[in-house]
Amino acid sequence: RGRPLATRPGRAAPRGMRAREASPPVHVGYMLPDKVVARLKACLQDTDRVRYLRLDPSAPRWGPPAPQVVLHKLAHAHAAHEGGKEPPEAARLAKHLAGDGLCVAVDPLESAHILSNRKSICETLCAARAIGALVDQPPFVAARSAEELVARVAETGLAFPIVCKSQVACGTAASHAMAVVEDAAALLAEAHALELPAVAQAFVPHDGAVVKVYVVGSHVRAWRRPSASHEAREAAGAQGLARFDSQAPSGDSPWEAVAPTAVFWVARGAGGEGGVAVSVAMLARAVSEAFHGMELFGMDLLVEQGTGLCKVVDVNSLPHSTPCFPGLGEALAELCAHAAQRRRLSRLLAARWQEAVSCAGEGSATPSGGAA
Repeated sequence: RGRPLATRPGRAAPRGMRAREASPPVHVGYMLPDKVVARLKACLQDTDRVRYLRLDPSAPRWGPPAPQVVLHKLAHAHAAHEGGKEPPEAARLAKHLAGDGLCVAVDPLESAHILSNRKSICETLCAARAIGALVDQPPFVAARSAEELVARVAETGLAFPIVCKSQVACGTAASHAMAVVEDAAALLAEAHALELPAVAQAFVPHDGAVVKVYVVGSHVRAWRRPSASHEAREAAGAQGLARFDSQAPSGDSPWEAVAPTAVFWVARGAGGEGGVAVSVAMLARAVSEAFHGMELFGMDLLVEQGTGLCKVVDVNSLPHSTPCFPGLGEALAELCAHAAQRRRLSRLLAARWQEAVSCAGEGSATPSGGAA
């Protein structure tokens, strides 16, 4: 009496409960750069739910056991591969996914390609906003040289000061080297200090804090921390141009947690008029959908002074570490298990649909000798 049904002596658990208890762990392969593996070492530990194994991209086949989920950061490989061609690691994974219908990549290969290039990131956000996504970013231009950048800024009416960033979005120290530029004269005079080709965004005047958002599936963590671009803007006012590293610690203030339910305002229309209240979690969902449903990413938000409107100023893949994402190991295991489950369900539904179509076709066929 009082004991759960499944544990009463001499009585078997219901069929669904037995299936859940007997569910084998999901085999998760990972293709990650060494520095990312080192950062996630504490999270890539086997549990009852998942088993991790490092994959060799050059191996002719993976397994046994064959991975059911593949974690990757192929944005780095795309960024390092010149000429815009598909890197070997991406080609190898795409071939495996095509040959093994039960395997799924986290995240989609399409999103990795986009996240390797800041011009592509900005264009993707722009396209999402054009079809109604509640996400906004500063005006931007892209150029291959300082002269072209000055011309594009003048042509589009982009106002100085601007933030110049390398188009290469990840994988190198240069990809995190940025500069606040005060005017066209400083841009041309200090062109040697820029990482070209570049994306230039309008500087967002803000209160000196950036909101760093980290997403793992349905889990969202956000932190408010000092903004490096704010400090650089103050220096650029005197020097004309000031460089900064987006990954370097800025200021002495501690990071302050921001709840996923915290509300920001996003401009309603293309002209920036009005505003819609959107939570951090809703913003994360909008960005996820814009990038082909990615579930393992980070983004930086700035709140514009004067308007109070929120701007996405950067999106990147797998920027996580245990300090910035408490519970990362559990969230990662849950994401992988759910990805494998969704893939199995998708395959099952596809098979059932094919059966239904076949049965419907057979049932509608004209009987032999019957009237046409």
